[in-house]
Amino acid sequence: MVSVPSSERGRDTEPATDSSRQTPEESASTLTPAVRHEVLVNDRRRAIVELLDDETTLRTLADEVARVEAGGGDPDRKTRQSVYITLHQCHLPKLDEFGVVTYDADRKQVRPAAGLWAIRAYRDRIAEYTTRRQEAVSPLPYAGLGLLGIGGLLAGAAGVAPTASWVVAAGAFLGVAGLAGRAVWSERRG
Repeated sequence: MVSVPSSERGRDTEPATDSSRQTPEESASTLTPAVRHEVLVNDRRRAIVELLDDETTLRTLADEVARVEAGGGDPDRKTRQSVYITLHQCHLPKLDEFGVVTYDADRKQVRPAAGLWAIRAYRDRIAEYTTRRQEAVSPLPYAGLGLLGIGGLLAGAAGVAPTASWVVAAGAFLGVAGLAGRAVWSERRG
């Protein structure tokens, strides 16, 4: 996480804006789904959301983002320069406009705004939801029971043990319905 000691900060910093005094919940209500998407859709903006904890300089933040892009290693000069320019010209002004950071382009200073905490909370909720969905019931039982049911229907239609085939098909149908009901029930509870 990027943090600049208070001794390195300028004494003439601007007072906090009203958006930086909002709670994450209040700020989240002002961040539309389109804004949240716009912030999180880009790798460099996601890195800024992840790294920025305190006021820092553009240079320090750009070096950290470049390090992330280099996989934690030392980035080359071209990568550092590219990150610096795009952060200055594109990403930080956009994040400032959205209320996620406060960016002073003249002094090259960046600090978190209330929207940053709201974006992090939203990102964490998405990660939690994705994890829960990945741990949900496997689709394999549905597929297996579906194939068993289709096999039973085909066997019944062909006249091979028609009564038993229809019982197998009906059982497979009820099994799929039961699994689906269980999945819906557990999703609503948890």
